[in-house]
Amino acid sequence: KMTADFRLSPQSIDALAEVISGGAGNATTPPIGLYRSGPQLEKFMRGCNIEFSLNGGSRVPSLVDCLLAINNGPDAAKILPRIIRQATDPRDFITAPEKLTAVIEYMNGYLAFDGFELRHQGQKVVLAP
Repeated sequence: KMTADFRLSPQSIDALAEVISGGAGNATTPPIGLYRSGPQLEKFMRGCNIEFSLNGGSRVPSLVDCLLAINNGPDAAKILPRIIRQATDPRDFITAPEKLTAVIEYMNGYLAFDGFELRHQGQKVVLAP
């Protein structure tokens, strides 16, 4: 169970946004996570029970703003682990398991500084202190 003072660093929030969104649409490097269009991002966040819309803004900055607001809010310990689990759900990577490995290594590089780690637990990926 995550503690009430659960907070991620801005760097971890940026990394999480990168994983969820797949990065900028015009990026020259392959995405870390799965590329998600604006509507796909809204659907992803709805799947996490988060109200999210682009409001005419760009995909990645809108997502970062949303994640920062959650991180600074009173329910960060409940909501952020759920979003992280959703972003690293192995079912989304069935056709590209190597991408899941890359995503977990990428996120763990940042999460380590916040005192957390993503680990495989059976078929699932869990966030552990």
